[in-house]
Amino acid sequence: MYFPTSTARQLSTLPTLPNLSPEPVIALCSNSSKSLFCTLTKNGLAVWRARPAVVLTYLSRTSLSLIEHGENAAARWAPDGSRILIQTNGSYLVLVHVHYDMSTSSRLYQTPPLSSGAQRHFRPGPGEAQPMFSVKLSFEGVIRVDGELLSVSPRRDCIIFSTNAPPAVQRIPWPSVDDVQDDEIPDRTLLGHDTWIINDTELPWLANPNVTITQISYSRSTGVETWIASDGRAYFVQFIDTIETERLESSSEDHEESESHDSVQSPTLCWQGVCIHDVEAPRWVQKQKATEDNAEFDYIDSRRAVCIAINSKFSLVATGTQRIGEFSLV
Repeated sequence: MYFPTSTARQLSTLPTLPNLSPEPVIALCSNSSKSLFCTLTKNGLAVWRARPAVVLTYLSRTSLSLIEHGENAAARWAPDGSRILIQTNGSYLVLVHVHYDMSTSSRLYQTPPLSSGAQRHFRPGPGEAQPMFSVKLSFEGVIRVDGELLSVSPRRDCIIFSTNAPPAVQRIPWPSVDDVQDDEIPDRTLLGHDTWIINDTELPWLANPNVTITQISYSRSTGVETWIASDGRAYFVQFIDTIETERLESSSEDHEESESHDSVQSPTLCWQGVCIHDVEAPRWVQKQKATEDNAEFDYIDSRRAVCIAINSKFSLVATGTQRIGEFSLV
C-alpha cells in the first residue's frame, strides 16, 4: 500500500500473491535529476518517484530472456534519462527505453478534491504537490559483450564498459535505428568502437597494470571519472582527445597553419588518471605473487576500495572500503 499524499510506511514484507517468493532488491540507481530512481531485482525493474516515494511503473523479464541473457545484476540510467541499462550476469546489456507521458489523463495518483476547510489539515509535504505523470518501460534491445562484462557507465553519446578477458576498457556508441518503413523491423547497428587494453603501454599511470577495472562511474558536475581496480586501488580518470587538445592550444596561432598541422595527424584517444586510494599488499603476499604468478590467493585487504562518492560542492571524495563501517575522505 502506498500513501501518495503522506509518508509511506512499510506494513509487510510478505508477498500478497500465494506461492510467490519475495524478490530482494539487488541494485538501486537514480537518474541525473534525482527526481526518479529505479530498483532492480533478479528478474524485474521498477521505477519510483523520489518524493513522494511511489512506484510509477514495473517491467518484468520473461523466463526465456533470463535463460538466454542471464539474471539482472546492476542498472544504470542514461544521462538524458531516456534509457536504463541493465547489466546481467551472463555478460549482456539489456536496453530499456523510458517513455514519459505528460498528458493529464495519464496521471497515476490523483488527490481527491477536498473542501476549503480540510485543505489546511491535509497539506502536501515538500516536493509532493507536483502531479505524478506516468512512465512506461519497453525493451529496446540486447547487446552481447565478449570477455565477461564487469562494469558499465552510460554517457550521452556512448557506452563505456570494462571486461575481464581480456582486461580492457571499451567504448561503443548507442545503437542507432535506421530509417525504415513502418511495416519493417528497425535495423539496429553499432557504428565503431574503441578498446584500451590494461597494460603499461596504454595506461601507464596505473600503479599495478595486472588488474581489471571492476567499477566505472562518472560525475557530471566535476567532469571526471572514478575507477576501482581489482587490487583495491581507486583512481581519478579523465578522457583526453589529443587532437582536440592541440587544436584548442593552437587556436591563437595562424588559422591556415593549424589546419595544415591537423590534416597530417591522426586522432589519438587516451586516458589520464591519478591514484587517490592506494592499497599496498604486505611483503609476504608480494613475494608469493612474484614466485607464483599463476596461483590464486585468498588474501583480501580490508582497506581495498569497493565504492566511491563525489561531493563537488565541498570538494570531497568518500571511498568505501572492504571493512564494514569504514570510509576515507580526500
